[in-house]
Formats: sequence, C-alpha cells, structure tokens
Amino acid sequence: MYNLELNDILKPGLYCVSTPIGNLGDISFRGIYILNKSDLILSEDTRVSSKLLSKFNIKTKLLSNHKFNEKKNVNNVLNLLKKK
Repeated sequence: MYNLELNDILKPGLYCVSTPIGNLGDISFRGIYILNKSDLILSEDTRVSSKLLSKFNIKTKLLSNHKFNEKKNVNNVLNLLKKK
C-alpha cells in the first residue's frame, strides 16, 4: 500500500481532496491518508461520501456542506482551523 515518509506528516490546515465520482478505487493513497487523518470532512453530498469513507474504513466526522448551509458552516470551520 502507501509507504508513509516522515515528511508526509500532515501539518494543521485545510486540505482539499478530490474524490471519485464513479469508481471508488480511483482515489489516491494520499487522498485516503488525508481523509483518515483529518479532524473533519466537509462534503456536498454525505450519502455519496459516506460510501467512500466506509469502503476505506475512515471514521472521520463528516459534515454536510453545500450552497444552502455553507454560510452557516464557514464560521465553525474557521474557528476549528484557528484552534490548530
């Protein structure tokens, strides 16, 4: 699988991970690692994202974030980033 190098340790911050639309196997090892090590995952459609997270046994908290609630979420996410 993916060999983690010492310089691959995640620094606190905001990471954007592209996720596959069709074949869940198309996600990169690095994407899986980042999702697994994150404190929170924002997703436009949690139903779709939860399938990906389940396939790779990722237990990170998943939060719905779309055009109808993004203004409400932005302050919470910024506060979380400031704590890091």
